Amino acid sequence: MTVERKTAFITGAGKGIGYGIAKTLAEEGYDLILHSRTSVQGTEKLANLARTKGLKAHLVQGDLSNVQEVEQIFRRISDLTQGLNLVVSNSGLTICKPFFQITPQDLDQVTGLDWRGSFFVTQYAAKLMVEQKTEGHILLITSNQAHMVYPDGSLYGSVKAALSHFTKCAAVELAKHRIRVNAISPGYTDTGDPRMGEKESTYSAIPIQRWCTPKEIGKAVVFLDSVWSKSITGTELMIDGGGSLTCKDDREHTG
Repeated sequence: MTVERKTAFITGAGKGIGYGIAKTLAEEGYDLILHSRTSVQGTEKLANLARTKGLKAHLVQGDLSNVQEVEQIFRRISDLTQGLNLVVSNSGLTICKPFFQITPQDLDQVTGLDWRGSFFVTQYAAKLMVEQKTEGHILLITSNQAHMVYPDGSLYGSVKAALSHFTKCAAVELAKHRIRVNAISPGYTDTGDPRMGEKESTYSAIPIQRWCTPKEIGKAVVFLDSVWSKSITGTELMIDGGGSLTCKDDREHTG
């Protein structure tokens, strides 16, 4: 019996968490449509990896804060696959500043990509899934900062909190179309980004005293998209070692 492969679209797949999710999905046998705005080298590497496994892999680019470009991306996806099963909205921008230092440009950048981009990626993905009669799944990668009150978090944390609420609202509205919507909220994640600082310096803010990895997040995506999760929608999975339960102030950046 031939098992039909799933097709996944991942935004921000060229590096970091998005790269780890896409690589894990390739290892699990998903065909991939990989988005990046600037990290083309990363998505090309992922596409080559997928193709060596006999999988389909396509690259798309665009500014997700621009709704016209989001529309163009999904037109392209419609041409590439007749069954879009999974969308992982991962692209985001982290700006954590003291309240009085936040500029209109900061606000526009974070809300443009993290909020506006995620909203319209979800909307256009759902439209395509309905058109293709796919029982689809949309996953938003948010942050544990959505549930924490801490210095410098008034912009980034508030936008992520909006995405957490949006996940629940979208899940209710799209359920009649057999489309599930969930979120994953990482904390400190070992992406290799030197801006994150030393792990040990953050452990006082993490009860389990370890950072999560992009592959762990990828495996969580696989589980939430599996047959064992068909009744899971409107749910936010925290992957932060308990960091959001303590909310210490001695951190600069989390997920």
